[in-house]
Amino acid sequence: MESIGSSEEVIDSGYEEELVVLSITEVEKRKRKKKASKDKKKKGKSEKKDAKDKKRKRREEQDLRDGGARARPERVRGAADAAAHVRGSAGPPAREEPGGEAGGPQVQRHQQPPPEGGAQARRSAAASQSREAAGPPAAADPQAPEAVVPAPAASEPCPAPAELGGAEPHASEERSAGSPRLPEAGRGDNGEASVQLPVLAAIKEESTLAVKEEQADADHDDSDVVEVGRDDDEDDELEVVGGEEALAAAKAVVEAAAAAAAKKKKKKAREAAAKKLKKLEEAAAKERRRLEEERRLTEERAQREEAARLEAQRRAAQEAAGREALRQRESELREKREAELREAQRQLQKREAEKAAMLQAAQRELIHREAERERAKKKAVGSVNLDEAGSFANFGSFNAKRSLAEAHGQTDKKAGADGAGSTDESSNDSEDSQQSEQEGQVRRNPTKIRPPSLWTDPSAALQDEPQSLDWNNPPADLLPREEVATPAAFVEHFARFMVGAWRRELQKPAPFEGRDLQETELAVFKSRRSLQQIECAVAPLIKQLQRNEASDEVVRQLDKMVTLAASREYAEAGAAYITMALGHKKWNQTHATYAGAVGQNKGCRTYRTYQDKLLEYDKDPVVQKYIQCMRKLVHFAQCIRPNTDVAKHLHF
Repeated sequence: MESIGSSEEVIDSGYEEELVVLSITEVEKRKRKKKASKDKKKKGKSEKKDAKDKKRKRREEQDLRDGGARARPERVRGAADAAAHVRGSAGPPAREEPGGEAGGPQVQRHQQPPPEGGAQARRSAAASQSREAAGPPAAADPQAPEAVVPAPAASEPCPAPAELGGAEPHASEERSAGSPRLPEAGRGDNGEASVQLPVLAAIKEESTLAVKEEQADADHDDSDVVEVGRDDDEDDELEVVGGEEALAAAKAVVEAAAAAAAKKKKKKAREAAAKKLKKLEEAAAKERRRLEEERRLTEERAQREEAARLEAQRRAAQEAAGREALRQRESELREKREAELREAQRQLQKREAEKAAMLQAAQRELIHREAERERAKKKAVGSVNLDEAGSFANFGSFNAKRSLAEAHGQTDKKAGADGAGSTDESSNDSEDSQQSEQEGQVRRNPTKIRPPSLWTDPSAALQDEPQSLDWNNPPADLLPREEVATPAAFVEHFARFMVGAWRRELQKPAPFEGRDLQETELAVFKSRRSLQQIECAVAPLIKQLQRNEASDEVVRQLDKMVTLAASREYAEAGAAYITMALGHKKWNQTHATYAGAVGQNKGCRTYRTYQDKLLEYDKDPVVQKYIQCMRKLVHFAQCIRPNTDVAKHLHF
């Protein structure tokens, strides 16, 4: 596993199995962050060093301004006095007096001439001035032992200066409550400076200061270099003379301080490594959570897509099943309609054949009766007196040939009687030939021959003729135009549905109850006679549609009108009826108009305007009748299937 931290980081192997390798982006980000931290630390170190240099320079400048008379601690004063006294005497280095306490080292200054300038020269000058101000030292008793203060152990606290007879420290040089105070060095009988206790206290204080500085450096930059001791300008260049135990104690103190500093440094390093490890674990856990969230979202997305796909398949299957069911239904309806049409055609042919046979028999009977009546009439005329029969007043028995012969005297009455007989015979022959001719016409086209009582009034024949179209079994629902194949079939479907709906309304106890109709409309729609008239008028249209004999233009216009009515667009259906009934005629006059010519002897000019082309509505009264009845059926559709928008209704 690749290490992400620095080389000094120690990561337990137990955590390596749980850490997740971070992405390349995260690694690069951490590297950049680490580099920035290092740069920041370096910058902090340089700033700290600059601050120390500035502080040292300020202190030197302050010493120069003060003239070297700055107040110093008591321990420094004693050490400076002892050093000046040692440098002033020419005797050998200090030795341990036999009368003194054992174990206490004595320290002397090196007998070196002071430099020409600098901090040491200033300190020497200050010490000389202080000795001159204090006067010569008091004479010591040669028999009395030298007052040497033993050095305290490492574990014992340093005694206060007041207890050792030293002067109180300066107010500006007071230490903190936790720092020990060093006493001023004493002086023996032989004039040598006895500074065993101040030296040990100074060593201990220097160790304490070194530990503090090491802790401060470890807190700021984790540096391995610890500056121990004071600044260079405050060193007194003390030398420990004798006292191996004191040196060992001082060394132990220094080693203990260094060990404590190393221990603290290791502890901080472990804490930093633990923090970094914790951060790595948190980052790994965050990455795991992110991966799990992405995996969960991916699974949810896949589930949604699968559900959508299954739903689309289900809908497609339902649509396919619906289309198949609709196709089967249309096929069944088509087969049913074809069967009904075939049955209706068969019944119609049967009824027409029966009707033709009945008409043929009736025609024959009528012709036979008329012939018998004529024969009887002629026989009755022949039996009348010839004088009466020959008169012009009797038109039925008048014989023009015989009258002409009698007028010219060419024939006698007997001849006239003979001529009358021959005339009767010739008339009988002509009647027989006429009867035979009528019978031949009946055999050739029996449907075009009507009884004599119906020849004078064609409308009476339409009213008395029995209904030849079966309006039973109407469609239960009005199908849309798209579900019907041909325009003729849809026109027939619309007419049959509306007639059936009208019949069902009339069969109710309260016809048209709850319908928003006017009184005039209710009077028309509640009348069974109106329904019968519509059935009789629309029956020829249905027959023409079944035989494919209707005009294509009429069928197209009727299909447009009923399609709009089926879509509840009744106003547009009324406009289609107006176009079908009136067309686009200009209503010009049909007679010739004349105008005089311009000038003289030019004759006259004739201007003639021609009538517009007649429509089927204008030419055929049967077409006119069933077009009007189809419009009534559209009005009935508006009553039973109103549009929510009243503006699309027909208004009368």
